[in-house]
Amino acid sequence: MAQAAYAPTDGDPYEVDDSCEEATEIANDGTPQRRNLFRDPDFDIDWVKISADEGRRYVVEARPDGADGADLSLRLNLYARCGDVEFATGGEQLEFKAFTDATYYLQIRDSERDYGDSNAYTLKVSAKQTPPKTMPLSDVPAEILRRATDFV
Repeated sequence: MAQAAYAPTDGDPYEVDDSCEEATEIANDGTPQRRNLFRDPDFDIDWVKISADEGRRYVVEARPDGADGADLSLRLNLYARCGDVEFATGGEQLEFKAFTDATYYLQIRDSERDYGDSNAYTLKVSAKQTPPKTMPLSDVPAEILRRATDFV
């Protein structure tokens, strides 16, 4: 699916998303959103909300869009609830483990308030694959091991 084109000096299609309470939803399946930190008039902070499952790990990536994002040095801050203290921070990538089934809130901003007009970026959230549960061979009961070797 093609992303809608926009000039990086205009607001993106996700505005108004300037506070935690106005956070727009982003899928956690790796679908990218093309966004920008629109300067109106000084600087912009974007917020998204992420639905997450307890115990699952997620990777958040925010990458400047080539020349359209050349003025950005992105900073990510993750919150369990609006008004809380952040519990995870990162540059252009952040990984976290959901400690409960919940909606988490992500703040995207530039590390400097005086960034230039080339302010476009792509944001995506991906759930990491959960490895299958395994048991060390030393924990397998001896009787099961003996029976298993009968078939080899």
